[in-house]
Amino acid sequence: EWNFIIGNFKCFFSIICRKDYYYFFIVEQNIYFCWRKNTQVMNITQISHRLNFILFLVTLFLNLISTWDAKSWEGFSDVKDYLHHSSLSIDKNEFYFAKPEPGYYPRPFTVPLFFKIAGSHGETIVQMQKLMHSLAAFVLVYAMLLLLKTGIARFFIMISIYFFMSWWNILGWTTQLLSESLSMSFLFLWIGTFIIYFNKRTPFYLFIHCCVAILFSFTRDSWPYVLVLFYAIVFLVFVFRDKRFIKAASILFFLSIIIFIVQGKSSEIGQRTKLPLINTLILRILPEKENYNWFVVRGMPMAGFIKLRFTGLDLKKEPDRWKLWSTYRDPEYQPLRDWASLKGKNLYVAFLLSHPKYTLLIDEPKDNLKRIFSVYPGYITSINGYSCYSEKWFPFFSPLSLLIFILLLGWIFFKTQNVAILFPVILSFLFLFHVFLIYNADTCEVERHLFITMIMVQFISLIAISFILDELIQKIKLTINRSFSSST
Repeated sequence: EWNFIIGNFKCFFSIICRKDYYYFFIVEQNIYFCWRKNTQVMNITQISHRLNFILFLVTLFLNLISTWDAKSWEGFSDVKDYLHHSSLSIDKNEFYFAKPEPGYYPRPFTVPLFFKIAGSHGETIVQMQKLMHSLAAFVLVYAMLLLLKTGIARFFIMISIYFFMSWWNILGWTTQLLSESLSMSFLFLWIGTFIIYFNKRTPFYLFIHCCVAILFSFTRDSWPYVLVLFYAIVFLVFVFRDKRFIKAASILFFLSIIIFIVQGKSSEIGQRTKLPLINTLILRILPEKENYNWFVVRGMPMAGFIKLRFTGLDLKKEPDRWKLWSTYRDPEYQPLRDWASLKGKNLYVAFLLSHPKYTLLIDEPKDNLKRIFSVYPGYITSINGYSCYSEKWFPFFSPLSLLIFILLLGWIFFKTQNVAILFPVILSFLFLFHVFLIYNADTCEVERHLFITMIMVQFISLIAISFILDELIQKIKLTINRSFSSST
């Protein structure tokens, strides 16, 4: 039976199946189910949140039973550094501002901290990383469910995010004792907790987001730059669009400045910019005579020797890779390392500011630029478990398709003035900045550090589609309601 109800409920339509047993009806924008007469009604919001929790448990179970090869950790000096760092006492200053030692290069503290929580035991660390990965998916979905208004858009983003997080280009990193897995998990937790606070706007959720932002920033030295830029954009957006959020935006921006200063000091003490700068000098500066001479005339040591030794270096050849790596520890290159840690960083920043074509990658060879969108940079093990299904789909979206989605969202924002619509736009700009930041920071590690680019292209595309779908369905419902009201 089809009953069209107009009354006080303002229903669009009601479908009643087997009158005294099953009920399914739509009231305004909510879908309600009642499986038996006189039982409690559950709306689409409750259903979606419960389904999210179920999918979290399923995802966690599937993640935990996926296999990995412990031998894949062997040979990574980074793993030894993280495990050594995790053995330090967390109540000592050296855990947060560690100094380098022979054969040991300290990192930001978040990854060693979580390795320490996992007992500095390889297999336990892997399981902990899988838990954080699953939790990140749950928080992301929960956050998006708060923003989206229609059932179809909610279920689309829920299924899409969990399917996307099963992609081995993301999940595979949980099998390695490196920073990438926790860095990605905290990236998604940071995004999710910001959306939750944007929706809830209570001091508790602001505190949670601040804690996540601190832990996220200290997973890699590049993230403080991203935080400062993001919160600066957010502050400007809300100055013009929603002044109720200005106080919180100010707090977050001020926090990002503090993080930037503290992490910069930690990086300086740990000399963490030294080796990336040497990589860049040899691989990207040296081939261009004019750029190389710019550093030579400003006091770069060993200039003639480096030019003679490293001209024509090809990292595809193993002997050349070992030749580059020798600069990290060989006493012969100590003057270069000292210069890089004391004066090199500031000089390189001045070079970037005075050479915009270099900084914006305008003159960079196209073959080198392809590394920006790398997938599987060679550090993770072979695909296994339930990731074989998502592997057939991702990467699904291209940077061009993302640009189209962003333009559509811009048009929708112009029509609706819904500030939440701008979030994928801001994220896109943020990770465009991240590309230039990482590429200029360490030419040697572009594939490993920018594999996140293609991941974010997929993620931002998915949330952009969910926003577009949500707005489209609301528009269709509004049109039908108006048409039905006028006819009655």
